[in-house]
Amino acid sequence: MYKYLFFDLDHTLWDFQKNAAESLKDLHARHDLIRHEISAEDFVSKYSEINHALWRMYDMGEIDKEFLRTQRFIQTFQYFKVPETLIPTNLWDEYLELLPFRTHLMEGCLELLDYLHPKYPMTIITNGFKEVQHKKMLNSKLLNYFDYLVISEDVGHQKPAKEIFHHALKLNNADASEVLMVGDNLEADIKGAVNAGIDSVFFNPFGMPDSIGAKFEIKNLLELKNIL
Repeated sequence: MYKYLFFDLDHTLWDFQKNAAESLKDLHARHDLIRHEISAEDFVSKYSEINHALWRMYDMGEIDKEFLRTQRFIQTFQYFKVPETLIPTNLWDEYLELLPFRTHLMEGCLELLDYLHPKYPMTIITNGFKEVQHKKMLNSKLLNYFDYLVISEDVGHQKPAKEIFHHALKLNNADASEVLMVGDNLEADIKGAVNAGIDSVFFNPFGMPDSIGAKFEIKNLLELKNIL
């Protein structure tokens, strides 16, 4: 039924949570943040909470990239009552330098891609920052599985806008009815696919309620074999 597959990258194939946590712990040690009485675990937890909220705003077009890139750290330090003058300079740049060299993938990712690669042309569609997404895929050995890497900054539209999906369709010379989109984010991935008239798979390892209406739902990536 489907001839082409579109995938989200972060949290779907590339284990953002694990890779980000390791990078943040490196920064915590590098800048001796324990002197502010901030444990590494608390630093990762609060940053992750703030980052998630800001990414949602970014996906909805409510804030720009620079605000997201810097404020997720500034707001984290504000929570811990660290004066702005004591926030390490350009911590956000250091983070983006460390992050793409982490290579943890979601469980079953490579096994699934090995299965799908001979059968389907595959494309990544991501809202992630363009300066790190290609590096993430290269260092994680994901790049060769995909025909195209579609990044919202390059296209000028972010998921869930239908335009970024239409761009990917045009690259593949594909009709929407021939494509299946796989992603973990209801607002960006599933709603975006619906906006573009594309069937979708909600990758939902945490059992969240589907308020959008994906055609399929899986808890483990390898369950995708049963659909395809």
